[in-house]
Amino acid sequence: MTQFKAGDTLELVSRDDNNITVANITQLYTREQNNPELLHQAAQLEALPESWRDYFQEQSRRQDVK
Repeated sequence: MTQFKAGDTLELVSRDDNNITVANITQLYTREQNNPELLHQAAQLEALPESWRDYFQEQSRRQDVK
């Protein structure tokens, strides 16, 4: 695992077009399960493991059924 310390320089190497943050993903798991737009975006986010995308896709489908 890579360790970082105060003063280290970080370089942004890529950014997802959806602009989804770690905070957004956390919100979907904890309190924003009823946010269909964010669920759909998360389900398409290639940076997430497939199991997470599957989870968000299923949550999105459930929103469509309601």
